[in-house]
Amino acid sequence: MCLRFAPPPRAPSVCTTYRYGGHHAGDKQDYKDAHEAHAWRQRDPIERLARELKKAGLATEQSIAALKAEVDRELRSALDIAKAAPFPIADDLGAFLHE
Repeated sequence: MCLRFAPPPRAPSVCTTYRYGGHHAGDKQDYKDAHEAHAWRQRDPIERLARELKKAGLATEQSIAALKAEVDRELRSALDIAKAAPFPIADDLGAFLHE
């Protein structure tokens, strides 16, 4: 499905990701190297955009913080809606899959 929307030559994309949080709430992440985690934070596209906007004078620390707070409110609202929604029935398991 992704290849249909990919630009020519429609080759598969490789995305490298990094898990900031642990595998569970109590995960101390002792297995992570602090320098590696910091390096990944520096590469975070959202944080990079914030740095560039501030550097260009297009945003301030306060405007970035306000935007993050707004996004957090939207996400929490969406989560509340999802938690309040009824569970789907088993018959619908494959109903919304794309080919």
